[in-house]
Amino acid sequence: MFKLIYLKLYFFIFGGTKYARKIGVKVGSNARILTNKFGSEPFLITLGNNVTLTGGVRIITHDGAASLILTKSGKRYFKYSSVSIGSNVFVGVDTLIMPGVTIGDNVIVAAASVVTKDIPSNTVYGGIPASKICSFDDYKNKILKSGCTSDDFDIKSKTDIMRMAKITDSKRINIQ
Repeated sequence: MFKLIYLKLYFFIFGGTKYARKIGVKVGSNARILTNKFGSEPFLITLGNNVTLTGGVRIITHDGAASLILTKSGKRYFKYSSVSIGSNVFVGVDTLIMPGVTIGDNVIVAAASVVTKDIPSNTVYGGIPASKICSFDDYKNKILKSGCTSDDFDIKSKTDIMRMAKITDSKRINIQ
C-alpha cells in the first residue's frame, strides 16, 4: 500500500516522464506523459522521442486470460508481450494499447481507440479496434491548411481560449 501511495505522489510531484522512467519504462527524449497506467510489467514498454501519451492512456503488457488455460498438472499459462512506440507519436485520451503492439514513427492514435495490432509509420489510426483513418501527410496537410499556430494569436484571457474552442470552420484565424 505504501509503495502505491509513494508512486502516485511521485507521479504528481515529478510528472509522468520521470515517473515512467522510475518504474522501468524506456523513454526517449522530449516525451509528454500524462498517464500512469503502464500495467504490471512497465519494463516491457519502450517509447521513442517526442511521444505524447495523454490522460487515461493504458498500455497492457500481458494477457491475463491465458491464465484460464491449464497444463495437465493444473499450472496456469501466462503470456507477456512487449509494447514499442516509435518517435513523433501522439496517443489520444483514454486509448488502450494491447500486448505485443508496435507503433511506428509519425503516428497519431485517436482518442478512445483500442490498438490490438501493429500500426505502421506515417499513419493516423482510430476506433475500436483501431483502423487506418488517413496518412500522416494527409493529416499534416489538413492542419497546414486549416489549423493555427501559437503565432496566430495571443491568449490574454479565458475569453480568447473560449473563442478558440468555438471555432468550427476550417479557415485560419487571427485573434486581434
